[in-house]
Amino acid sequence: RQDGPAQEAFDFGRSSFSAGQGVETKFDMAVADFDLVVKPINNRYVSLDLHFGGRYIYWNTRVRRTDSATQIEDSSTLEAGVPMAGLGFTLRPLRWFQIYARGRAGYLAYERDAHYVYEGNGQYDYVENKRRKTVSGHVEGGVLFMFARTIGVTLGYRLDYLRVEREVDERESGFEAFSHGVFAGAVLEF
Repeated sequence: RQDGPAQEAFDFGRSSFSAGQGVETKFDMAVADFDLVVKPINNRYVSLDLHFGGRYIYWNTRVRRTDSATQIEDSSTLEAGVPMAGLGFTLRPLRWFQIYARGRAGYLAYERDAHYVYEGNGQYDYVENKRRKTVSGHVEGGVLFMFARTIGVTLGYRLDYLRVEREVDERESGFEAFSHGVFAGAVLEF
C-alpha cells in the first residue's frame, strides 16, 4: 500500500485503522543464502555450476498511524527457511575477466493438524493447527574481474522473488515480494 490516508478500514495485528486515517507502512527484508557448488565442467573457458543449499528469509511489516498524537503502531514478523537448488554458467574470454549467470529456486510446504500431546501426570497439551508454504527464487548475472589469482571484484544485477504464507489456528499471515537491483562485491577464490 502507498503511505497516506487509508482507503478503507482494516485490521493489522492487534490494531484497527479507520478509513481516511493517515497510515505509513514500512517493510524490512533480509535474506541469507547458504550454497554448496559442484562444478561438473570447469576449464579455462567455461564453467557449469550445480547449486545446492538453503535460504533464510526474514520479513517485518510495520503499520503506523501518522495523523494523531496518539501513537497507534503494530508490526508483524515472518521468518522461514527453504531448501534451494539451481544452475550457473560462467564464460571466461580472458583469464582475468568472467561473465556469469545463475539461478536458484526453492519450495517448502507442510501442514500439521491440531492435536493433544500427553505430558504425563494426567496433563494434555494442545498443539495448534499449522500450515506453512515458502517459495523463493532468484536470478542474477554479472561480470567478475580477477586482479590476482585469488582476489577479484564482481558487479551484477539480481532479481529476487519471495513468498511466505503461514496459518496457525485460522490466523493467517504472509507476504509476497519481488525485488531487484545492482550489486557489487569482493571475491576470494581458493
